[in-house]
Amino acid sequence: MSAVRNVIAAKTIKCIMYLWFVRFVRYANNGDLLGVVNMINIENRILDEIKETIERMFSIRVTEYAEISKGFLNLKWKVITNNGTLFIKQYSEERYPPSNEKRLNRLNTALLIQKSLSEEGIRCPHILTFNGDVILRTKQNIRFIINGYSDGNLINSGKINCNQFHDLGIELGKIHSLVNNQIDEKAIPRWVVPSKEQLIAKWNENWILTNGRNTADINAFLKLQKEIFENIDIKIFEGLKPGWAHSDLWCDNILFYPDSLSAIIDFDRFQYIYPELDISRAILSFALDNNCLRMDAVKSFIDGYNQFGNITADDIIRSLKLLYCLESFWWLNNDSFNSEGPPKRFADEMVWLSINWLNLEKILRELRKDNG
Repeated sequence: MSAVRNVIAAKTIKCIMYLWFVRFVRYANNGDLLGVVNMINIENRILDEIKETIERMFSIRVTEYAEISKGFLNLKWKVITNNGTLFIKQYSEERYPPSNEKRLNRLNTALLIQKSLSEEGIRCPHILTFNGDVILRTKQNIRFIINGYSDGNLINSGKINCNQFHDLGIELGKIHSLVNNQIDEKAIPRWVVPSKEQLIAKWNENWILTNGRNTADINAFLKLQKEIFENIDIKIFEGLKPGWAHSDLWCDNILFYPDSLSAIIDFDRFQYIYPELDISRAILSFALDNNCLRMDAVKSFIDGYNQFGNITADDIIRSLKLLYCLESFWWLNNDSFNSEGPPKRFADEMVWLSINWLNLEKILRELRKDNG
């Protein structure tokens, strides 16, 4: 067991080092250590401003803090205060430019939904507000949020147990039923299912931009992707219902206890799209292990979800194909395959879907039997 722990510790250290490298590389050209020092000073100044702001707003004093090295560009801390343990997240101006009002408005809407769901008893962090605002600002206009801190542990891709996945299914079913009980039929999804012609056109555009940088193996998967789009039956998406969805249900955004869910976190991308995308994203993230889809875990997840929803094997097949139409353009590229972090995992999932596109009915046959 000690050998296993040593391996896990080594992988954890490697991941943290990679995340710090990604953050600092833009400030440390050609080994410029001054750039790294400046970045550290900027982060410390940001945290000092946030500490001053929350003491002024809430009379909350930070006594201890630890940075959380997860995510991209946004800074995060676990803080110990006179009001208990809290989570602070600062929003990077690179990801959320002050001039991009639409993006900031979408973020505000997502966080208000998180607040409402927390108040409804959903296992997600409660957000502290000031004068009704969920996104708070320092005097220097640094945007941040304060959440209650959620206990629990992250789970590596594909390693979830059936009890944990069943409990996640229950909570996701609750969320979808709460936020989608009244839908404006005139509302337009953030991403609309493309036509076959649009998929092929986007593939051609992507091929021109990337094939020269890709290895032969990656280009082989891109050619398989094109074949899939040329033969896709786009009619399978005709019955798809748009609605509100978390849109980021993967391993870094869900905390677990040994046999149950602790909390669903990071609602920043909660948006009006297709809720079935949450189903397929969760299944690929948690149940795809060593290129094998763990049907025991999938069945547990769907059994939990269907306490509040009604997802069939055919719906899962459709949701997986829908996710491929959206995400395969993001991850089937040289940068993802050469990454040490999550993009490599997402690329591997898209490869698995590419290879098994015609086998999904057979793979999910066990669920179809259970559905009768």
